[in-house]
Amino acid sequence: MEEQIVPESITANFGVKWDSDISFYLMGDYLPDNDHNIGFLRQPHYFDTTGYLFNSWGRADTVDFPAFTNGIDFRNKDSIFIGGTHNMPYALDPGQQPVPTWFVVLQTDSLLNVRWERFYGGDANYLMTNLIATRDGGCLEAGTRYDYMNNPEQQTDIIVLKLNSEGLLVGDHELPETRMSEAIVYPNPGTDALQIRLAVQHPTALLELFDANGRLVLSQQLHQKESRIAVNQLPSGTYIYKLSADTGLLESGKWVKM
Repeated sequence: MEEQIVPESITANFGVKWDSDISFYLMGDYLPDNDHNIGFLRQPHYFDTTGYLFNSWGRADTVDFPAFTNGIDFRNKDSIFIGGTHNMPYALDPGQQPVPTWFVVLQTDSLLNVRWERFYGGDANYLMTNLIATRDGGCLEAGTRYDYMNNPEQQTDIIVLKLNSEGLLVGDHELPETRMSEAIVYPNPGTDALQIRLAVQHPTALLELFDANGRLVLSQQLHQKESRIAVNQLPSGTYIYKLSADTGLLESGKWVKM
């Protein structure tokens, strides 16, 4: 848990969920060192700001922004869902930007310890607007999707995803390319480095990178949540990455080096 001056440091895009007549959970745009992260707290009394619990999620080199309407909800306060947008390019002008973004959903316990985090999208520009907990222990996440890579017009579609209690996609979705990930690789295309973000439930992973002929060109063990891997020695082209771990992580995809 972080020791920060809150709730003064949480601004904009507030979401709130009351758990009694006087106590509540709150989330919003958290600005440590002017970096946009997702901050969330539990305050035991609406007047008395002492004794609160606080945690935050995000990284320094991206804008991670809370869902615009409400991004915190629960049916059981030991299973709290928190949602927002990862890699949003402009905090004050979020709509229809030609960059890949992700819905991000966290699940915490009642003390705001993050159990898991999962990413949805990355194939287009996503912007989360709302998150609602459902009776079956899962949640609904809703927002917009701008398919800038395949549509020259700035057309934004509404997208709703249903998750189970573990954050896995359920039901039939009209956009099969909108997939769930527990690790993300960016920027894509990239140049001299790969940025890799592992979900909190996977503290380590093995990265393997293969060229177009299936030859292994890079193998590296990752021991941090966020890693930067130099690839300036590799020629331009399309590569296949694979991320795996004994904790159940198995992610793969294409990465293009310019």
